[in-house]
Amino acid sequence: MKKYLLLTVLALLLTLSLSSCAQQNQDISDVPTERAPAPANTGYTNISSDDALKKMDEGIRLIDVRTSLEYKQSHIPGAELFPLDGLTDLVADWNKNEPLMIICLSGGRSTEAANRLVGLGFQEIFNVEGGMSAFRGETKTGMEP
Repeated sequence: MKKYLLLTVLALLLTLSLSSCAQQNQDISDVPTERAPAPANTGYTNISSDDALKKMDEGIRLIDVRTSLEYKQSHIPGAELFPLDGLTDLVADWNKNEPLMIICLSGGRSTEAANRLVGLGFQEIFNVEGGMSAFRGETKTGMEP
């Protein structure tokens, strides 16, 4: 009788343990990653560094969403600094039909910014893949755009 009770308790503990592990795996898989790749239909267009240079030649407005320290160390001439943390509050008066090109250091923050801007109704957003790390054009230092 004691063996039967002991086996039942052990079986119950094993079942609960396995159930708990399965639940933990499910919960972890539901957590979004901070820098997940953009789905195909996001409302913005990912572009390469070469395509970014072409857009710049066309006169597109370039928004840099890095920190002021990163911008000061190296940025694209003409890029306007609007750090990601305050971006949503600063764009209320912007023309939502004006094409915007967004860049950061490696593409994560610019992806987030592009998603936010699309969510706010901006129509033509370009995200520079790889950010400044992939950019091969002219750069400059300091805080002047």
